[in-house]
Amino acid sequence: MSVEFRQRTPGEYGKIVWKRKWLIILPAIAVAAAVSWVVFRLPDLYESSTLIVVKPSTLPNSVVPTITEDSVTRQINSIAQVVTSRSSLEPLIQNTIFTNRSGNAANRWK
Repeated sequence: MSVEFRQRTPGEYGKIVWKRKWLIILPAIAVAAAVSWVVFRLPDLYESSTLIVVKPSTLPNSVVPTITEDSVTRQINSIAQVVTSRSSLEPLIQNTIFTNRSGNAANRWK
């Protein structure tokens, strides 16, 4: 028993797709809805990092006085204390991380 297949034309493929359109459209809609639901349910998590590079001054000493290594270290430590202080982190956390899509504070960390 030998089965022979004939060559199909692009028009015939178009008719096949049109005839089976719901077998293509409905799964595509179901997959899009499922992906949308999963993405909507994911928690909002963000990560940020920064690098501060301190370079020596290129200006003459007559214009800008020389900063010693000790004073640069003290300045970086004071900046770190200000950035990581509770008074600067608390508003940031309240406004960005713990606010959900409707504007209410989320209780996910309590």
